[in-house]
Formats: sequence, C-alpha cells, structure tokens
Amino acid sequence: MGRDPEGEAAVEESVNEEEKDLLATDTKQNMVEVSASAGQMHFVLAAITAHAVTDSFKRALDVYLSTTVELQIPTAVAYLKVPLHNQPNLLNRVKQYISKLQVAKLVSQPALFSQRVSEMGNRRASSELETLYSSIISGLSENGYLAMDPSSVNSTRTIAMTPIAWNALLGAFLKSERKDLAGTLWDDLTRLGHPPGVSMWTTLLDWHGRLGALQEAIETWDMMLDQGVKPDTLAYRGIISALFRGRRPNRALEFFKEYQTFSVDTSDPHHLSLYNTVLHGLCGADRATEAEEICATMQQRGPKPDMVSFNTFVSYYGRRGKFQGIAATLRTMKVAGFDGDVFTYTTILSALLKAGKADAADLVLALMDKQGIKRNVALYTTLIDHQLREGAKANFDAAMKMLKWMEESRDNQPNEVTYTCVLSGLYRSSWLGVKELQTLEKSIIRRLKSRGISFGVPAYHLLLKACLVYPQENGVQQALAYFKEMKRRELPIINTTWYILLAGLLSREEWDIAEKLVDEMYASGIHPSASVLQLAYKIRERGRRRD
Repeated sequence: MGRDPEGEAAVEESVNEEEKDLLATDTKQNMVEVSASAGQMHFVLAAITAHAVTDSFKRALDVYLSTTVELQIPTAVAYLKVPLHNQPNLLNRVKQYISKLQVAKLVSQPALFSQRVSEMGNRRASSELETLYSSIISGLSENGYLAMDPSSVNSTRTIAMTPIAWNALLGAFLKSERKDLAGTLWDDLTRLGHPPGVSMWTTLLDWHGRLGALQEAIETWDMMLDQGVKPDTLAYRGIISALFRGRRPNRALEFFKEYQTFSVDTSDPHHLSLYNTVLHGLCGADRATEAEEICATMQQRGPKPDMVSFNTFVSYYGRRGKFQGIAATLRTMKVAGFDGDVFTYTTILSALLKAGKADAADLVLALMDKQGIKRNVALYTTLIDHQLREGAKANFDAAMKMLKWMEESRDNQPNEVTYTCVLSGLYRSSWLGVKELQTLEKSIIRRLKSRGISFGVPAYHLLLKACLVYPQENGVQQALAYFKEMKRRELPIINTTWYILLAGLLSREEWDIAEKLVDEMYASGIHPSASVLQLAYKIRERGRRRD
C-alpha cells in the first residue's frame, strides 16, 4: 500500500494545509454541485447542441463559461444518444465541442489550471497530462480557439494560456518523469514564437535542485545565459539552493556574492526569500556561525529577517539539541519584534521531547506565556497536529496531554477541527495496534459527542482519507463506517467523497468493495466528475479482467 505524499505536508499556522484546502474546496464544491442540478446540465447541453448545429463554437463557449456546470462526455452521450440516434455526425460534433469546452474552461482559470495540472504531476498521471497538452496545442493551431498569451487574445481566440499555466505544465511533466514531454513543450514554445523565459528556466533549476542533480542544474544555468536570458532573483535562488543541496556551499556563496553586486529591487518579495535560502543552506552545511553573521548584517542593512529567517535557526539548534542556541535565537527575535509562531514552538517541543524531557509540553506552554503568545484553539490544535505527525509515542503522549488541557479549559475548548486532527493522527500511526487504536478512537468520539460536536463533510473527508491511505489493518472498515454515518446523517455525498473512497479502495486493491460503491454511486444520481469517472472506469475494467 503506497503512502499519499500529501499526507506528509508541513504544519502551518492553524491547521494542516491539506485540511485548509479541503475545508475550503469542499464547501465551494458542495455549493456548485447543489446548484448544478440535472436540469441545468440538460439545459446547457441542449444549448451547446443547438450551437453545434450551426457550427458556432464561440457561442457554445460563451454559454459554457457563464455557468457552473461541468459537462462530461459519457454523461452527455448517454443523454443525447436517443434524440440524436439518427444524427451521428452531430453527436460526434457535440462530443468534440465538449472536449474543447472542458479545456477552454480550465485554461480560463489559471489558478485552477495550475492546481489541477500540479495534482496530475503529483499523481504522475502522465497520460492525462499528455492528453491535456495535446488538446492545448490543438487549440493553439491555425483554426484553434486558444491564444498563446493574454496579449494575443482576439475576437476568435478569447481564452489565453498564461506564463503561470505554461510553467505549471513544465513542472507537472518533470514531476511525472516525462522529460520527453518537457522537451516537446520547450520546442513547441520556441516554434510558436514564444521561447521560454526566465521563469521556465527557473523551474528547471528548481527541479534539478530538488533531485540533487547538481551538474544538470549548472548546465541549465549556463544554457540560460547562452540563450541571452537574464537571471532574476528566483533564478539565483534556484542555483544557490541546488549548490547547497549538492554540498557545494562555497560555490553557492560565490553566486550569492555575485547576486549582491547587482542592482536589486529591495521591494521584490523574493529578495528576502533568497537570503533565507542562504541561511538555510549554511545551517544545513553546519556553518551556523556564518549564517548568524549574515543574519546580523540583514538586521543592519536589510533585507530585514522575518520569522522564516529566525525559525531556520530554531530548527537547526532544535535538531541538534542545542538549547542555548534556541534561547539566543529567541532573544534576538524578541529584539527584532518577533514573538515566534506555531512552527517555532512545535520545533522546540519536538526538540525537548527528543531530549527526553517528560514535561516538554509544560515547558513550551510556559515559554509561550513568557513570550506573550496568546493561547487559542487554533494554536493548540496545530501543536497537537504537529506532534501526532511526528509519529513517536512521546509526541503522541504530549498531544493527548494538550487535548486534555483544552477539554479542561474554559476558554479554549476543542472544536471539530481539533478532534478531526486527533482522529486522523490515530489512523496515520503505524505503531498503534488495532485494539489500542479502537479503544482510543471510541474514547475520542465519546468525548467529542459529549460536547455536542458533530463532523461536517470536510471533516469526514479527512477521516476517510486517513483511514484509507495509511496502513491500519482495519482502515477500510473504519472508512466504510464513516461513510455509512454520513449517509445516516443525510450529509451530501459529493464528488470529493466518491473520489476519496474509490481512490483509497483502488490503492488498497479492495476490488469487490470498490465495485459495489461504483454501483451505489451511479444509483445515487450524482453526475461524476472526470476524475471520479476515471477511477470508476479503472475499477470496472479490473473487475471485468477478474471475471
């Protein structure tokens, strides 16, 4: 059973990024799915079919972009099969329209486009990426409907690719280990008169750096200069990061000094980010003294250090158990006007636990009080979540202690997110036995119910994912119990719900259960999204092969 890379995300200020994304996304998606009724879908499909009759793709596009409806070819074909049974050419044209409309709508939303493409890259869904890219290139053809960039938009090409979109595609190709597609993209941009700019060169630098491919990063830098592309702050950050990762700190500092000789726009937000990369790289090379000197210079001449700068030192000293270094950093932070954030104190807590301090949680909370940090539910919740993600028993005990404090507190009672984090942490744990986990699970559920707390759809999604992704023996049964509870409470079962269930069951090779859920999904009357349909297809195909 493979682990989900998303489950390894770092803890942020209030809750895990994965949780914040799901809490936001589920709410929006639920609203869209409720509004996008079958009647609306049929109305939009009828309008598109009418425009297909007159071969007016532009008008069909205007209609489609004005709605929240997401058409899928299988659903459309099923609906139109009878009325157009004697018009196969028109049916094929509608299918072609829908395919282009899907791409156009996605491209028209650069942020969503980047998110979807990045997800494909994370899943290494190279066939999906290749199909999408082929559709985009087709849309850019002589008689196409897409513009190369916003400056090329006209009356027939109203939807434009953006530098962000091109960069997202390049990054996704690289994540999917499809260097051939990355090369094709590079060549196509040049052929279409838009050779890659510095941002795409930077994407290559960053990718080589993450892989530890130092020689390739250096060659990319040299080629970029040979092409006459002037490096910007992010490009310098990319090569400096790659050199530090490749254990070439002296060479990285040479690039840093070269960067400092240029006339730099100090208002550029990436300017400080580059300095923080240098601080991080030097600490990683165990050259914290040099990093401290650079940080002191930053305080005098700029760019002024921020919490990321100071947390770099907290993290460095914490990993090495150098509590004097942590104390000195906290004093410097205080002078600079910073009290520390959640990352600061979760790092200190982990360091104390690693050093065997049984009262670590008490010490950290006392330190926070001394620094003037106001305790609140979000802060407690994030501390708990971080400790559960550490995975050791000492961290688990500290998390449970904090939960008990919250439950006994008058002002910081745990909420739905707190208990969701705790239960997800239980399911993620690899050291808990099934019986011990079930006992703890019953205790947590009993405690939340005694407070009148009930889970919403986003919380159930997180729990379903935790149950199915992580290797607990009874994870599938736990997930199905939560799914059954959602139905009993008549909560909306939306596309995200089905995707999490089917993807989890597919990864665990629970074919019989997955097939039954596919049947249940179709019987529910929901209009599955493209990603859900793809999972259903894979499950059905596997079922046919087994038969």
